[in-house]
Amino acid sequence: MWAAVYKPEGRYIGRCGVYPHFGVPGEGSLAFYLARAYWGQGLATEAGRAFVKFGFHELGLSRIVTMVQVENHASIRVLEKLGFLLFRTETGESRSFYHFELIPPF
Repeated sequence: MWAAVYKPEGRYIGRCGVYPHFGVPGEGSLAFYLARAYWGQGLATEAGRAFVKFGFHELGLSRIVTMVQVENHASIRVLEKLGFLLFRTETGESRSFYHFELIPPF
């Protein structure tokens, strides 16, 4: 995970990145966490797009996965914009998650 800095203000606003997915060769996990004050500005989409490109082109990944709580509609929309596809739903007692994947070509 890397620090996310909002350049116009030089301010740390969260973290984003692609990291190894449970030791599965060729797979990475995408994550982005941004301060609420910076939601709705396209920053998660911009960061996600950059890290997807980094994961596939620089790290040579063959698949990127991520998961999001079912109720997190904004993050789901970001993943859809990036081309991720839903491949599994995990239902828990207190929370449920969607599992998404991105496999080139996308």
